[in-house]
Amino acid sequence: MDSSKTEYTFTGLQEFMMYTFRVVANNTNGAGVSSPEVSARTFSDAPSDVPQNFTLETASSTVSFLLVKSLCPASNSGVILVL
Repeated sequence: MDSSKTEYTFTGLQEFMMYTFRVVANNTNGAGVSSPEVSARTFSDAPSDVPQNFTLETASSTVSFLLVKSLCPASNSGVILVL
């Protein structure tokens, strides 16, 4: 990496994956102290099509349920989280 740069763009990262980074400066005196690790998750890919086969049910003024009747894993563009 060019030592005059103050930023770096990583390419080729996988979708919805957790990555951990740390920085270590290196010069003619050797390696410096490592920065603390920082973790970040990449975003999932954009949906390939509009959502289908779902209904939204309201349980109360503050709670709603999104029901997906069928989901083909091959067409899933991310990870479905159940909260």
